[in-house]
Amino acid sequence: MAKKKSSGRRNSGRRSSAAKPKLDPVSAAGLDGDISHGGGGGADAPQATGRMIVTVLGEGESAMKNAIKEVRKRAGVSSEPIRASSFGTDDMQGLVEQAHDCEMLVLDELGIIIANLDPDQSAAMPVGAAGAAASGVVSEPEYWCYPLGQPADFRADYLRGYRDAVNSLAGSLLGSGAEASMESASVTTADLLAPARAGASFGFRDDASSTWGLKATNVAGSSFSGRGIRVAILDSGFDANHPDFRGRSITTAAFISDPSQSDRSAGDLNGHGTHCIGTACGPRDPRTGVRGYGVAHEAEIFSGKVLAQTGGGASGADGWILAGIDWALRQRCHVISMSLGGRPTGSSYPQMYDNAGRKALRGGCVIVAAAGNDSRRPHSTAPVSRPANCPAILSVAAVDSNLDVASFSNRAVHMDGGEINLAGPGVGVFSSTPGGRHGFLDGTSQATPHVAGILALVAEETGLTGVDLYKEVRSRAKRLTDPKDTGSGLARL
Repeated sequence: MAKKKSSGRRNSGRRSSAAKPKLDPVSAAGLDGDISHGGGGGADAPQATGRMIVTVLGEGESAMKNAIKEVRKRAGVSSEPIRASSFGTDDMQGLVEQAHDCEMLVLDELGIIIANLDPDQSAAMPVGAAGAAASGVVSEPEYWCYPLGQPADFRADYLRGYRDAVNSLAGSLLGSGAEASMESASVTTADLLAPARAGASFGFRDDASSTWGLKATNVAGSSFSGRGIRVAILDSGFDANHPDFRGRSITTAAFISDPSQSDRSAGDLNGHGTHCIGTACGPRDPRTGVRGYGVAHEAEIFSGKVLAQTGGGASGADGWILAGIDWALRQRCHVISMSLGGRPTGSSYPQMYDNAGRKALRGGCVIVAAAGNDSRRPHSTAPVSRPANCPAILSVAAVDSNLDVASFSNRAVHMDGGEINLAGPGVGVFSSTPGGRHGFLDGTSQATPHVAGILALVAEETGLTGVDLYKEVRSRAKRLTDPKDTGSGLARL
């Protein structure tokens, strides 16, 4: 029986005056179990919440005390901070409930302070290298992040073209009445996608035993299972009652602290998180009527809900995500997978996430994040999304079943951070969805848990952790195209 732990919640945007997330108007696609999912970063421009994230540049308790003192002095904060370290990992709900209205929430594991300041207070905080050198802290605005699944509008255009091509071909081959008869036959999008998603005419294909992604990465048939490895997936939650996960070690928590959000449990109303967890840690052996689809099928699962379902999509504040990372590190997870992000804020990367990535590596954990889906190849490419653009976070691009870079996958533009490190299967990916169902999704979101699962398998095989594990997995990659598109290549055993 699954082991379910506390459904904690976490700090939202700026109290009651927080800017609400501007979500993409995506809707459920109805594609053989597919669920709604956002694009490469929500709105065209990054959306700030109104809070500030303060990264402590020094190490140890003295550096944190000095940073708290700096925030108090510059922003006029008088109240005592809430410290995550004073709450057990099984009491995230207690932390969230106390943290929502506090002026400072300290994530001790990461060396980060989430500051709930008004605009005048925020303006008093040091920003940039000069201010950091003098104060020992870096202040950055908090932004909203989104699940990085394939944009619905792009998929709809593809499907319409696919449908029209099929109807036209049938009409020319079978006679003038065939096209009309096909139009009236109620062919579903799932029917249209099934041949392509089975891998027809491509190098790898799904079959009754496993998905094409498991075959392409050499996972299918591997004796390694991820046993003894802890994998955290920070996303929209998890359907821990899915029958494919019976008997698994599952720990859940939620970090959605804003009382105005209705989706605050550890469950998954969106479906994106359940799909990603299935790819990283779902069953690998085929069950009755269901092919194997999970990479690290015996790893311990830690689901941190950092994205809340609102309207047509999901969103999560940087502070929620950082709290999830803090929790996963306190749980001593070996891998953290984040299929989420937002468009970068200029050419630099967020110090908050890079600091978290470095702390994770030093503690024996690798953070993996999706590169984003804002490209429209061959017409345009977009830079790697935040937080995947941080040097200390492993950035993952998507390839299709022919191992060509996916048309939507983002590309390295800024090389001081912003590079692609590895690629994973990200087109036509079959996995679990809520309610005991299964479905297909596309996106760097789907490539990322493939890589997370492979990290778990290599960790089990070699005993490596942190930086050594990161380097080992990159050294095994299959070289593909331009490294700006796929980095070291396809992650594989």
